Amino acid sequence: MRAAARKIAAVADRLPEYVALENDFLSLGDCVQAFTAALAGRKTIAVRTLLGPARPAPPAQAKVAAADVVAAAKNLKPPDALPATVAVGNQPLALETYLYAAARVLAGEKGEFTVPPLRGPGPDPARWTVKPARRR
Repeated sequence: MRAAARKIAAVADRLPEYVALENDFLSLGDCVQAFTAALAGRKTIAVRTLLGPARPAPPAQAKVAAADVVAAAKNLKPPDALPATVAVGNQPLALETYLYAAARVLAGEKGEFTVPPLRGPGPDPARWTVKPARRR
């Protein structure tokens, strides 16, 4: 998870379509679920193929605290579909913003930090499930 989080945390303005790992690929939807489970302290991490939000919230720059991101992850229940926004602290963040903030915290960020207005995979909810087939 930390390797995937570092890849997401290193982006400048646009999220990648998927995250390539040594033996697998994670879609952005997989990353949202896996990062949330890791921050919430769950011992096992299982992801399902989930569509993204049908009407994504426009991403905006936000200032967040690492502790608020962890608290948001603990409060986010496993959804049937990915939400358009996630409440972090006292502000609703676009899913792209939450994903980036969660990645930064998993990658070791502490304290308060600014999240840029990242662009996600687009308005099609299925774009959050994109990943190549696993090679065996």
